[in-house]
Formats: sequence, structure tokens, C-alpha cells
Amino acid sequence: NNKPLLLCVDDEPFILEGLSLNLRRHFEVHTAPDGPHALELLRERSQIRYSIILSDMRMPKMDGATFLNQARKISPDSVRILLTGHADLQDAIRAVNEGHIFSYLSKPFPAPKLLLRCQEALRQYHINRAQKDVLERTLWGTIEVLIQILNMVNPLAFGQTHRTLSTVRQLATHLNLKEAWQFEIAAMLSQIGCATISAETLAKKEG
Repeated sequence: NNKPLLLCVDDEPFILEGLSLNLRRHFEVHTAPDGPHALELLRERSQIRYSIILSDMRMPKMDGATFLNQARKISPDSVRILLTGHADLQDAIRAVNEGHIFSYLSKPFPAPKLLLRCQEALRQYHINRAQKDVLERTLWGTIEVLIQILNMVNPLAFGQTHRTLSTVRQLATHLNLKEAWQFEIAAMLSQIGCATISAETLAKKEG
């Protein structure tokens, strides 16, 4: 199944059913009845990439804006859309402006408008992913050059870099860190300052 994944969150079963019916031709739709259940699902399926998370604003236990902000911490690449009634419109606008939410959709909305908004969100998801991939490749390339320079000028510090990186990777795997590459970069750069320190001085430290 190559359809992009979309998570719908609403406390009204018939609304979830309607969303699924209108979107399932274009997306693989998963559903959750409220914010806490949806957050649990995101944690359990942390290896799954949801392109879009769609949430109602007014729900028991946790409102949609709060849920989407918490979901961002678990699934930062997902593009988030808030569904809102007229009474909650100002809160929805504030949530979009302050909470890094892609957009809101006022109820009631026709099925074509819902699909169009989700397609716009999907395009934004692909743009975000492409930008992130380019940034990561550029960053890794720069770091690799720095590490090779460190290897040439101070092999002892280079060896310490590899030991630190190995430890960090083991910890990241054990802790199931989602953005482990950030910690790997920190480990790789941890000894860069040693490029200006003589091997003799480092050897005394090791000793």
C-alpha cells in the first residue's frame, strides 16, 4: 500500500466514519477517538510516518490544539490540520498562529474542500521532507570533512570520536530516540576542538 498515511482524531464516531469514507481513496486513514488515545497510537507506532494528522478542536479530555501540539513532539514531520466549529474559530486561528499548525478547516465543510486541504497538506509534507533531507545531507557532508581533517591532524582525538559515537548510538537504540541523528552529530563534533591540541598533550590526558 503506497498511499500516504493520515490520522483522524474526533470523539464523534460518525464524523470519523465520514472522514474515512471521503479520504480513503487517496490516503490510508487511521482513526482515534480522542487526543490521549491518538498520542498513545503515535508512540506505539513511532516508526510509522503519518503525512497528515487531522483533529477536531472540541473534544473531551484534551482539545484539538493541545493534542496537535503534543503530537508534534512525537511526529514532528506530520502536517497538522485543525477542524473547528464556528464558536471555536478564534481559538483555532490562535492555535494555527502559535502552535505550528498548518491550517484549520471550519465545519461544516464539503468533501471536495476537505480533500483539497489534505492534498495541500500532503504537498507541504513532501516539501518539508525534501528540505530536511537536503539539510541533513549537506550537514553530514560538512561534518565528514571536519572529521577527516581531525583524523589527519590528531588521530588520537579521531579515535575518541569513534568511541563516543559508538556509545551514543547504543544509548539512542536503547532509549528508542526518534531524532537520534542529532545526538550522533554532537558525538562526531565532540572532539573537533582537539584538532588544535598536540597529540602529546592528549596522550598525557589518556594516560
